[in-house]
Amino acid sequence: MKTSRIIILLSVLSTVSLIAQNRNDITGLGMGRSSVASSAGIDAMWSNPANLIVTDTTAKEFSISLSPVGAMAGNSIMSMNDLKFYFGGVKSATGKTTARTLTDSERDAFLSKLSEGIIAGSVNVSGLAFLYVLSPTSTIGFSHNTTAEFQANIPSGVADIVAGYTGFKPLSIQNTTANAIVYNSYQVSFASVIKNAEHGSQQSTVQIGVNAKYLQGLYYAEAGSTNSIVVTPYVPTGWDSTKNWDVIINTSTRSAGIANATEFTPTSLLYSSKPSGSGVGFDLGTTITLHNVFESPLLVSASLTDVGFISWSDGKYNTTVAHDTIKAVAQLDESFLDRYQPTTKTQAFTTALSTRFRIGASAMFNDVISQTENIRCAVEYTQGFNMVGVNTTIPRISAGAELLQHGFRPALRLGAQLGGIEGSMITAGFGWNMLNTVAFDVAIGSLQTVFSPKTSKWVDGGFRLRVDL
Repeated sequence: MKTSRIIILLSVLSTVSLIAQNRNDITGLGMGRSSVASSAGIDAMWSNPANLIVTDTTAKEFSISLSPVGAMAGNSIMSMNDLKFYFGGVKSATGKTTARTLTDSERDAFLSKLSEGIIAGSVNVSGLAFLYVLSPTSTIGFSHNTTAEFQANIPSGVADIVAGYTGFKPLSIQNTTANAIVYNSYQVSFASVIKNAEHGSQQSTVQIGVNAKYLQGLYYAEAGSTNSIVVTPYVPTGWDSTKNWDVIINTSTRSAGIANATEFTPTSLLYSSKPSGSGVGFDLGTTITLHNVFESPLLVSASLTDVGFISWSDGKYNTTVAHDTIKAVAQLDESFLDRYQPTTKTQAFTTALSTRFRIGASAMFNDVISQTENIRCAVEYTQGFNMVGVNTTIPRISAGAELLQHGFRPALRLGAQLGGIEGSMITAGFGWNMLNTVAFDVAIGSLQTVFSPKTSKWVDGGFRLRVDL
């Protein structure tokens, strides 16, 4: 081991993401996001802290992640080509862009796309991240992140509103939910080997890891699942527009931090000097390494991440409950809604973090193609437990492979996933490890964006530089 030293690194990570995971692991992104068992060292800090320990004898004492950058944007209902067609406008002969006038068939096609869906986004800004090897069996690390996340659903009744609701049928918009959160996270990580065992010719190693987090809440806003509007004609069939309608309105929102300010800028959103909430959280991870299974180790890993809460001290609740009768369609306008101002009260509240469980396996196959090339394969299952931030309860199954080549030839990665917010996607990536000191990695989270950008609903990619000392 080298002598102790202090390394201070200030770097910036800008991430726009629509998926329920941290974007710092560029290697795992290229392998279909199957990183719980395949990522190691500082790459594993956000997916499985048990794998902070690197068993490779050539591993260095310090690892520093330099400015990893990832970006992802899209939606679950319209392709990029659809968005450009419906919202991009039409250029005139003079070059001026005007709104597009839809034909009846184009209008019907647009309304058919407004089915139930999800939009979401996140930004992660990392100011400091490093790993230090204490011994061959223990490792510590530290990182700081500012996270901003947003998610909202599109209820099925929206198409009726966009089409121009005329009252010929009951209207129901239910479970309109949305939430946004911004917070700082200060994370201390520790991993240790707790058992080495031999059973005949079979050897196994068990290691565990934990991330302990202190959280500062900056912003929170939420529209609860009780938000709804229901309009019912008293005579559903053969109705007369002069007849009375029954209208029920329920709204419920809560907010904290700069969400309660009259105005704010993107800078204040990420760097507010006045936290309005605080909390704690943790990640747990474990890895069992079975040696000599495929003439190389087989890793079986699991992690439970982002378990914790933030308590908001300046919470604000807004609720509206209305049940009224109107006459004819003309009365269902903004003036009707303006009658019902929300009831506001100030009260502290607590929100959970975006908890998720991941389990997977990875194995290295040596000399598969030639004596200078090895292949690492990985599979993973991810399950979210709530819809906080960009988390989702839709499970995701992913698999990936990495071709490792000796010398200066790059590592090549390919992966696929099913489920999650994104649905089915093919991913790819590559990386160089130069002189076992500087590693550079690039990943593309949706190959459809590269080969068919107009039909893709997602844009995803990232790169990062890692230094080992």
